[in-house]
Amino acid sequence: MNAPAGFPTQRIVNSLRGWRKHIERALRDADLMVYEDIEKGVVEQRMWLFDTDKAFAVVEIKDYTKGRVGHVLVAGGSVQGLAELQELSTPFFKEIGARRLSMIGRQGFMKKLPALGWKQSRIYMEFNYG
Repeated sequence: MNAPAGFPTQRIVNSLRGWRKHIERALRDADLMVYEDIEKGVVEQRMWLFDTDKAFAVVEIKDYTKGRVGHVLVAGGSVQGLAELQELSTPFFKEIGARRLSMIGRQGFMKKLPALGWKQSRIYMEFNYG
């Protein structure tokens, strides 16, 4: 999929690259994707970068029978930065009709995100084939 005329692809990629070391660290923990997967997803508009100078989040938007959901693939930054980012991105998610955001993250997020209105709703488990 090609970006529409006027879409600031290079500016977005440059901003994403500024968070590269943080993204790579988070992806290393998950052991599923690499940075290039994220950059390609953003360029192809399958993933969306939201960022400020204090925090970032890469979100995948999914449509299901019961509604649209944004899923945070990777995020990082200060708690204050995440709070600002959430406030700045909320109108976008409301405008596109998203019912909620979901996220799978490291244990540290369990301490930080409840202060921003997040709650644990499920337990994530894995089974590895090798």
